[in-house]
Amino acid sequence: MTPRLVASDHRLVVLEPDGSARALLNGRLQAQGYVVFATGSPAEAASVALAEPPDAVVARLLMPGISGVQLCHLLKAEAATAHVPVILLGDGYAPRGQFWAEQSGALYARSGATGELLRTIAHAIAAAPPGDGFFTMLGTVDVRDRIAAELDRRLFESMLAAEVRALAACESFGRLFDQLSQLTCRQLPYGWLALQSESGEHLGVHANPSTADVAIVAAQLALKLPTADVLQVLDEDARPLREDDKVWQADVHFGETVVGRLAMAADPSSAEANAVLQLMAGELGVPLRVATLVQATRRQARVDPLTELLNRRAFLDTMSGPEYAHRPYVVCMLDVDHFKRVNDTYGHATGDVVLRALGKVLSSRSATVGGIACRWGGEEFLLVAPGQATDGGFALGEALRAAVESLDLCTTDGNPLSISASIGVAAAGVNDTIEDVVNYADARLYEAKEGGRNQVRAA
Repeated sequence: MTPRLVASDHRLVVLEPDGSARALLNGRLQAQGYVVFATGSPAEAASVALAEPPDAVVARLLMPGISGVQLCHLLKAEAATAHVPVILLGDGYAPRGQFWAEQSGALYARSGATGELLRTIAHAIAAAPPGDGFFTMLGTVDVRDRIAAELDRRLFESMLAAEVRALAACESFGRLFDQLSQLTCRQLPYGWLALQSESGEHLGVHANPSTADVAIVAAQLALKLPTADVLQVLDEDARPLREDDKVWQADVHFGETVVGRLAMAADPSSAEANAVLQLMAGELGVPLRVATLVQATRRQARVDPLTELLNRRAFLDTMSGPEYAHRPYVVCMLDVDHFKRVNDTYGHATGDVVLRALGKVLSSRSATVGGIACRWGGEEFLLVAPGQATDGGFALGEALRAAVESLDLCTTDGNPLSISASIGVAAAGVNDTIEDVVNYADARLYEAKEGGRNQVRAA
């Protein structure tokens, strides 16, 4: 049903460059009770609308000079006219024109279909929110300058959004956050920038080295992750943190799902800081989701899920890199004594308890010696220590054996469980491949088992 119209309550600004068409449209609208200001000048139409906001604006979609789309962007950007419906007239049924109008925040009607236009105006006025009574006066500012400034702003936002979306090419959270910080610091100054992924699994903080400690703690508290491990990006692209900095925050969405949060400490009076943060957060959902998924997928392909150590393939790939080429290292090969008996007696769930415990032991030892550890297969594990000879390797193997023997384990039924391990140690020669050294260590492991188990043998 078309709403009833009251002439004194409904003012229209009509912009139609063609004089004949303008006169016909003006007459039809006045006949329906509207108070109409009709003009062929985009600048005059904008000036009148901004000086005293009407109930609706009707304009041609495409016009010489200033288009209806540009006029719509200007009116929607001004506080006085943001609520005013804009109806753009196009030639016939033009999906592209309708799409363009809708993306500009306008309604679309066919030029010449005056009845359709009348219905569109009536419904638009009925549905429009009321204005707040605040009028923006143009003064001496040219409408073209206003439109140019608004288009420049939208172009900047579009370019910044495109740069954020391009971060989807990053294949890890670390690389994503580093590039995000490089992009953000070029937009505005801040004391720190922080990004967390969902559930706080990843947290990155960009800060100035001079105030890094305080900035990192502030970011952790702001994001409610006081104990989270932090990926630190420290350089002077971030300014030193100030006591009066305000924390601005925005959720990062992937569809309807919150996949992270972006936060920044910046000037408390900076509306630009909040605007930039909101824009970037709005475009960051896909890049963040892609980066974390790719990183998780790659980790799953390299890491044994039970022990969280490298799997055999990832271990061999790592050992074939330049870090270990033609350099001294030792390999400790560990095998759990009587592991089949553990599985047969207490069940595979208890066997998994044993393997997870060994994963933690080997992870800790590898971190201590600056080496790497892997689950070679079944109940066999490898630990590589760089820069070691056979004597040092034997001591490492003995420490490893003692750590396994001292593990305080329980079966799934809660009963105490003790285990031991046999270990073979071999040192790499100048021309040995990793496969050669593993074979040497395996031979020594066989000797340890034949010799009574729970012992270390070295080549």
